[in-house]
Amino acid sequence: MVLVVEDEESFVDALRVGLDREGFDVEVAIDGVQALEVFDATRPDLILLDLMLPKLSGIDVCRRPARAQRGPDHRRVGEVRGDRHGPAASRWARTTS
Repeated sequence: MVLVVEDEESFVDALRVGLDREGFDVEVAIDGVQALEVFDATRPDLILLDLMLPKLSGIDVCRRPARAQRGPDHRRVGEVRGDRHGPAASRWARTTS
């Protein structure tokens, strides 16, 4: 299951159509607080997360599931940033710290 966390309806619609077409189950949250609630209830396989969200930023949302991930299963969290003014940059970090 893929959790899409985005407050722009047009982006949500486009992502949902593409993911549905590829056979993914999709859940949507429109703010940071709702994202954490859906995460706790569903434990998605992948989170597509906007960084600029109402109520709680995407950065804060990303930190909470990463801290909750413990044990021998080391997952990686990727962050991709970009805007209209420059190229995207990415950073990878282990979630076990």
